[in-house]
Amino acid sequence: MEAFISLFSQYNVPAAFLVNIELTLWSALFSTILGVILVMMRISPVASLRMVSGAYVELFKNLPLTIIMVFMVLGAYAQLKLSFSDTFATNFFWLAVTGLSLYTAAFVCESLRSGINTVPLGQAEACRALGLNFMQSATQIILPQAFRGSVAPLGNTLIALLKNSTVAAAASVATETSSLMSEMIEYRSDVIVPIFLIFAFGYVILIIPIGMLTTYLSNKLAVRRGRTMASDESAVLFDQPGPKTRKTIRIVNWIAGIVFAIVVVLILMRLHNPPDGENQLSWELWKPALDAEAWTDFYLPGLWATIRASVLAVIGAVLFGLIFGIGRLLPNIVIRAVSGAIVEFARAVPVLLLMIFFWRWFAFAGMSSPAYWAVVLALVIYNGSVVAELVRSGVGNLPNGQREASLALGLTRTQSLMEIEVPQAIYAMLPAAVTQLVVVLKDTALGSIIMYTDLLQESRRLGSMYFNILQTLVVAAVIYFIACWLLSRLAEWLPERMQKHTAAPAEPEPVAPIAIMDPSNVNQIAVAREGVPLGGAQRLDHVHHRGSNASIRHWRQTRYVQGFDETHPESQVEFDKNGRPIKDTSKQDKLRFDKPKSDKSKGDKPKQ
Repeated sequence: MEAFISLFSQYNVPAAFLVNIELTLWSALFSTILGVILVMMRISPVASLRMVSGAYVELFKNLPLTIIMVFMVLGAYAQLKLSFSDTFATNFFWLAVTGLSLYTAAFVCESLRSGINTVPLGQAEACRALGLNFMQSATQIILPQAFRGSVAPLGNTLIALLKNSTVAAAASVATETSSLMSEMIEYRSDVIVPIFLIFAFGYVILIIPIGMLTTYLSNKLAVRRGRTMASDESAVLFDQPGPKTRKTIRIVNWIAGIVFAIVVVLILMRLHNPPDGENQLSWELWKPALDAEAWTDFYLPGLWATIRASVLAVIGAVLFGLIFGIGRLLPNIVIRAVSGAIVEFARAVPVLLLMIFFWRWFAFAGMSSPAYWAVVLALVIYNGSVVAELVRSGVGNLPNGQREASLALGLTRTQSLMEIEVPQAIYAMLPAAVTQLVVVLKDTALGSIIMYTDLLQESRRLGSMYFNILQTLVVAAVIYFIACWLLSRLAEWLPERMQKHTAAPAEPEPVAPIAIMDPSNVNQIAVAREGVPLGGAQRLDHVHHRGSNASIRHWRQTRYVQGFDETHPESQVEFDKNGRPIKDTSKQDKLRFDKPKSDKSKGDKPKQ
């Protein structure tokens, strides 16, 4: 207790949390405004606006926040001379707000799109029937309801923004929590654990109420829905354009294209001739960032370090998530409570604070490669908590009949969980787990703050050597984008692939009356596949595949061909596409059965 009192008396910890709260609030405001503009562009009838909005979202979704923050300081401020104030602290604060807003706006846009999908289709149809145009329908009817339907994802985005505010340390904001925590550990290494607990529980106190409020509001504001929006939201917000509307859209497309072209030209002009700076488009600056030596000595080793940390972190996160995810589902109340506390704590603590704590701890303990193990362990704990929630949600989404059937068969609750439910939940959560790979890959860039030599750190080293930091950051950003984009496409492709392997046949096999009691369903399938001769008349003699007792009782009265019997391989018969057995003289004697005799002269018929 004395350690905590001395720390609070020596350092102004509440002021550091206040800086992070200010960063979060300002960034939330600007990102919400920008996110609304982006989602309006995303669902608009103007193709150029949809294209620009989609490109923006894809770009910032697949870029690490750390590289954006580094660019704001070393690129926008140092090279392009972008400044908000003459005071360094104020200027870096607003640079951090700008980076956080640009990054978070992409996720706000996607959250609002998910809310639009919850709006009933009749709402948009009613708007069109009343004569409302696109802007009126979107702003007055659709978006207000979309906000209600996206409370949960927007709340999660706000929580992520609060934790991401610690990355402002990469933008040289020296008064926020991660910078203060690093400083306190450096000068008070004797109380490293209390220092970490102060900041960790501070974020727990801030984040858990936001999560509870988000859950309450999402349930309170939820509306029962019928038929909802289609996958292409824009298609339901406006009618199919007529000749006049198509002409207007073409004009708007041209205007938007010209505006975007002007913006691009202005940016290139600023890069070509920055105030009090060097031409950033010159080949002298780009050549050292693109030559073979840059790739062999900097980019590829940095990329390998990033991949190595990511792979080990993913493996550890899966194990962590399975252990504590199953622990939260076990009937033992003690194990369930401990697992829940660990998972909630790991979810609430920003991953950068975990990295700083483990980095300093391992360094003081004399461990080799402390930065690498700090990055891996922090990513394991943080992403493992997410995997644990995926396991729990996967089990919760299973049909109740799975558990009831296993319990009826005599399995215990734990056996049902381990043998029946969890394997299905793991399979169902694979797409979400692949999406989490993108998060792990992007979060490895945080290791550059603790001097881990990953791709971002190596690109900064190269830029400092040739004074072309802007160019090397662009190359690193392209590499990060390609890797994250490929993983995102894999996460989108995987559910469709899994569905093909697990979905039932579109048309069920017809059931033949002769085999209605066959539990293996072999008879009914074989009979259904038989050819129907004589213009549709049913066969009197069916191919028999060791079927029900009812058919076996009268086997002498019907012609049978024995087949598909695994216990008697010699009795197996191949069939053509019409269901007729293929004659094989080598097996004919073994497969032939005598036909029941009948006296056709007396008009006797085979008994059925």
